[in-house]
Amino acid sequence: MDTRDDDAMAGHPNKGEESAVLRYFELMESGLPPESFLVKVPMAAQPNTVVPRRRVRFRTDSPWKNSRKAGEKLTWRGRSFVEAFAEVNRREIVQATVMELPAGGGHVAVEGWRPGPSNVERYHFICETSSGAYIRIGEERITPEAGELWRIDDRFHPAIIRGGLSGSVHLVLELTLQHGLSIVPKDEFFETSGISNELQRSHSVG
Repeated sequence: MDTRDDDAMAGHPNKGEESAVLRYFELMESGLPPESFLVKVPMAAQPNTVVPRRRVRFRTDSPWKNSRKAGEKLTWRGRSFVEAFAEVNRREIVQATVMELPAGGGHVAVEGWRPGPSNVERYHFICETSSGAYIRIGEERITPEAGELWRIDDRFHPAIIRGGLSGSVHLVLELTLQHGLSIVPKDEFFETSGISNELQRSHSVG
């Protein structure tokens, strides 16, 4: 799907002008250290040299067993933060994906669009972003910053994600309530939840 006309659409707020009440977005966390969550990929010493794939040993009951590619791209600190966030909010990790958007690139998340009630919630942790990047659902648009964790509701409209001038990297998480309990959809507001300031500070750099 071509998303080039999104930038020309009127009525989308800029940063600082976003509506105080958003139906499809909830900011869960901000100010997290994304630079410590992603593994730094070493540059090849010689042209055309393949850098060996990083292998991580996951325990038998690891929630990253079904999301090995994402788990290997995250540091221990990144994985432990996601696990702690899920545990504090009584959620289980269904799937995790590292979405790398090139400069000027866009993505329409139709593969995850599930109209109607769902047991799955979707979160975007912003690892990297650049000028012009945004996420749009319906008529709402946010301009996320690196270190923010957003919960999005794409049950009614698929999310349109733009990488910006220099590209963006999102860690996309799909979480469900523990023991498979149904998540009750709300028309305007998400259930209030979050992670403690103490736990957030424990994953900060320094």
